Amino acid sequence: MGGLRPSDEGPSGTTSVWAYDLATSEWSETADLDRKFRRAHTAVYDPVGQQHVIHGGPTAWVRRHHYEKGQPLYDTVLIALTPIK
Repeated sequence: MGGLRPSDEGPSGTTSVWAYDLATSEWSETADLDRKFRRAHTAVYDPVGQQHVIHGGPTAWVRRHHYEKGQPLYDTVLIALTPIK
């Protein structure tokens, strides 16, 4: 989820969320669930709620610059998971 863009074009960050399907061994891009260019955040899996909990991290301001401090984010994003049948 999120991160810095490696290219010189476009915005400095991405709002992409990717999911890995264990059954097919394939990655797929999901809908943008977070409109902030978030990076260096913390994420945990909540098995009871069957969701990922994403918290904090700074925004990505400067393209390809991992040491540039962005604006701190203090919000939490919940990503519900669909059980595989």
